[in-house]
Amino acid sequence: MASVPAPESVRAFTDSLPASYRERFDADAIVEHARLAHERGAAPAIVGHFSSPTRPGTALCLVAADRPGLLSMISAAFVLCGLDVIDAEIFTRRAPRGAHEAVDVFWVRPVDPARRNEPVDGAATAAITRTLVGLLQGRIQPEPPAATSAPPAATETVVRFLDGQG
Repeated sequence: MASVPAPESVRAFTDSLPASYRERFDADAIVEHARLAHERGAAPAIVGHFSSPTRPGTALCLVAADRPGLLSMISAAFVLCGLDVIDAEIFTRRAPRGAHEAVDVFWVRPVDPARRNEPVDGAATAAITRTLVGLLQGRIQPEPPAATSAPPAATETVVRFLDGQG
């Protein structure tokens, strides 16, 4: 079982994120996100899943050293792992070591229509982490996805970037 971070560590993690983060996530999710940030250490990235019963799909939290192109690498990792993003919330914080750190939350589902309602499990989460780290380190090159005959789901997509929101 994963270790639970100390309350002061969770508080420092939460305080390093914008107020909008604290408004969107409950205490259990915040503890899980803080645990992931702590476990990442010096690794380029880590991905974990957490409970989010109010939204469809599997909730994943991704913590990574922020850098230009990170979001495109994350997208490539999801494509390579056969996942479709349903929803996302992206945050940046200043980590204790002073570097900027991405704390990105995604709700995903398998791309394969036959598996669309299956949750993403721990093995898949570990595969996403390995794939993303490989992409970030240049050991894996993104490839265009194979053509599929399945049409995209009819959904409304909204993308918002909020810079400097407290």
